[in-house]
Amino acid sequence: AGTSAPPQVPVGEPPPWERAAGRPAAGAAPAPEGAEGEDDYEVVDEQDEGRPRRRRRRYLEPHRGSLILTLGIVSLFTVPLILGPIAWIMGSNDLEAMRAGRMDPEGESNTNAGRICGMIATIVGGIATVLVFSACFLFGCCGFVGALSGAAR
Repeated sequence: AGTSAPPQVPVGEPPPWERAAGRPAAGAAPAPEGAEGEDDYEVVDEQDEGRPRRRRRRYLEPHRGSLILTLGIVSLFTVPLILGPIAWIMGSNDLEAMRAGRMDPEGESNTNAGRICGMIATIVGGIATVLVFSACFLFGCCGFVGALSGAAR
């Protein structure tokens, strides 16, 4: 009955299993200027020799901007009351993680666009659902009253 909550990792600090792998802990003394090891970074994109390579910290979670944007766009056209809230919630959680420094901020614009598409789909889908049920109820009542008045003759 008594389950304990998972240990909380302070904001901006890598999880314990990555700290054990030689990554600096939060509050650790900073390395001297230019002394960052090649071990702390990973190459994300290797293209032409002329283009600069993008680099990011290894202990940041990868962003899910493309997934959230895809969910948001698809929710505009199909099942908005299911996919819309999923895109909205995932986008909000990921933006919060990016701003807290736990997630790669490179996908922030895609994440925000997907979240907004999810919001629009959820709101429009909710309004459409209310209108459809209202119309069904109204026409159902009119049909019932019409049937009763026709049966009275």
